Amino acid sequence: MAEQDGNEAMPFWKGLFEWSMKYQEAGSSYQQGQALSEADKEWLEDALKNAMVDLGKRMVDIKEALDGEECSSIQEKETMLDELQDLVESIDQAKDLSTIGGLSTLLNVMDSNIPSLQWRAAEIIATCAQNNPEVQESFYNGNVMPHVWNLLDSDDDTCRLKALLAVSCLIRGCQKLHEYFSEHHGATKLIDMMRAENNSANERIIRKCLQILQYALSHSSADRQEVDALGHVLPECLTQVISNDGHDPDVQAAALEVTKVLGMHGICVPTHKSEIIQGVELYLARMDVCPEEDWGAAEDGVAAAKDVLALLKRETVDSRDAQEMRLIIR
Repeated sequence: MAEQDGNEAMPFWKGLFEWSMKYQEAGSSYQQGQALSEADKEWLEDALKNAMVDLGKRMVDIKEALDGEECSSIQEKETMLDELQDLVESIDQAKDLSTIGGLSTLLNVMDSNIPSLQWRAAEIIATCAQNNPEVQESFYNGNVMPHVWNLLDSDDDTCRLKALLAVSCLIRGCQKLHEYFSEHHGATKLIDMMRAENNSANERIIRKCLQILQYALSHSSADRQEVDALGHVLPECLTQVISNDGHDPDVQAAALEVTKVLGMHGICVPTHKSEIIQGVELYLARMDVCPEEDWGAAEDGVAAAKDVLALLKRETVDSRDAQEMRLIIR
């Protein structure tokens, strides 16, 4: 539809260009202005009016089309959702989406069982919610999380990835939505997804799981307690990612950042410290001999790995000092 509107506007722009050139003398950069005739004024006003699109009205048109039977084919709906995605890149249009009732339309699309539509709706929700507290509050009131949560179990890779993106944008900076994540064992859900994706080597999904875990564990004691209760599960998963050279450097860097959060908060570390240190040292040893052209990609991971080792080894020394102090006191 946007392409159609743009094509309809092209004759006006072409006509406007030709009209302006007609009043420019050949080879001259300046010509004294001339008063427009009434006919020219009317034509110019009409050209400009038809070339401009009312974005708010366009969003309403898309919503009504998706809600009704005007969009009969999946391809038409995909095109409209793509256009809506472009529109909500503007923070003002993102806020207007809920005002026009657009959230209910997107939730219906996510429940459609058509992956190419579901992931587009999830991506729109993510874009609207990102760094936008007003929209996050509106989406919380609209009960958006259960619909996004269901997509995490989709058989479609893109649906799972976009659902993770939506979860990430929804919970960041929004306590109410983060509480939903925690109450529904979000940390365990992410770990299970990560372990499943290890078999298919879906790097993008693994990285997004790790990024959300890093945020959640850094900001929620409930999430930290949940992971701590799982014992060896997360440390083993992280160590596998860190020590396996088949993973993308960005994924390994993300795993190391999560490991650093575990160390900072003492989650799972006391009983799994040696395995974690061994995995991180193996990673650093491999980085020492990697080709020079790969250094840039591994830079963040190496820095995080050194932080993890410094943190864990310092805790080991502190623990020994405390034990020796207790012996002296006795």
